[in-house]
Amino acid sequence: MKNDRYFYIIALSVLIIDQLSKIIVRKTIPTGKEIPLIKGIFSLTHITNSGSLFGMFQNATSILIVSSFFVTFLIIYIERKINLPYKEVAFGLIMGGILGNLIDRIIFRQVTDFLFLKHWPVFNIADASIDIGIAIFIISYLKHGK
Repeated sequence: MKNDRYFYIIALSVLIIDQLSKIIVRKTIPTGKEIPLIKGIFSLTHITNSGSLFGMFQNATSILIVSSFFVTFLIIYIERKINLPYKEVAFGLIMGGILGNLIDRIIFRQVTDFLFLKHWPVFNIADASIDIGIAIFIISYLKHGK
């Protein structure tokens, strides 16, 4: 139970960082504007996305909201049931990311994206946290799972 605290601290940290970064982007970068940071490689590009992963499921906001709630409760349940190294980190990152994008969907009916690596769809802190959390979980499971 003590380690569960780390799960919630990580999730809350990701949620706060994600939401603060999106607020800054919405207030300072006009939609569609690209600000190069590393020429030809990385830029800040403010876009909105009514879909999910890689722009799939455009305009399916209600379904994405319901599925986000479902996955959130599933993660809380699974996190308590499994015993893997780094599970608190993995699930905290995933949970914080899901909640960050869920807040956008509820308030704006779309997600604010702004991190742009060339040859990769524009994403945000929440998306990156979900991906990193999933990678940590898979590696931990493959190395230590039964």
